[in-house]
Amino acid sequence: MFRFPLRDVHMDSNSKTSNKPFDIDQLNKLVQTFKAEMLHSLLFVNNVREISLCEISEVSGQPFDEYKVTATLSPEDEKSLEEFAGYVKETSRILRKGSVSLEDVEKREVSYVVSLEDNQGKKERFLVVQRCGFERDAEVPFCVNSAVKKQELGLLPRGGVATLLDSPSAADKKAFCFLPLPFTTGLPVHVNGHFALDHEARRNLWRSESEGDHRGAWNTMLLKSVVAPCYVTLLRVKPSQQIIFRHEHVSRVRSSLETEDER
Repeated sequence: MFRFPLRDVHMDSNSKTSNKPFDIDQLNKLVQTFKAEMLHSLLFVNNVREISLCEISEVSGQPFDEYKVTATLSPEDEKSLEEFAGYVKETSRILRKGSVSLEDVEKREVSYVVSLEDNQGKKERFLVVQRCGFERDAEVPFCVNSAVKKQELGLLPRGGVATLLDSPSAADKKAFCFLPLPFTTGLPVHVNGHFALDHEARRNLWRSESEGDHRGAWNTMLLKSVVAPCYVTLLRVKPSQQIIFRHEHVSRVRSSLETEDER
């Protein structure tokens, strides 16, 4: 549950949270922005199956669902995703402990179909492929390995892709860091990854001009060695997805993110 404190111009000077007013109009804009992303917010999360926007009735004083989205998987897919989530949790534990290096993390992949539906009649089905772990022949940059050993980088080699089934859409596909990020990628699929994000808004990928920057190197490797193999799996399962994830697509993603970050 999120609670947003409303502050008028008379209250903001005494607020310990912020000195800027936050009125009902701003709250409504924030809610509408969140509402527009709610359906796809369930694509790459493991344990959340429902999100609701509630209002309190002026008549009864009781909350009701103003907007709600749900995610449904088959029992078999639910079990597969649960096992994958357990493996991710164990991988996180042994990496933090230093029991294994990034190269030694055994890759694990899961594919499943998730049905997304809202209470206004909109339904979408997605084929999702997720992976944890790099390929055996993946070359982990020295700066990344060094950052992991020094515990300066606590991210997991985890990513995935999702494509719409039944009625393919020409709408722009988004980048995700488990939840949607505010830019598109130019690719034919949604892309998810445990990316390094900027320190401020946490809504843009980490950018650096330094060649030895471990965060930038991590993001590039995640795209090449985790996301791209997921796309290959998706092509095998759904061969009608004709566009191949080539090396230039990695550059396209990075270019798209950098352009959006500069706006």
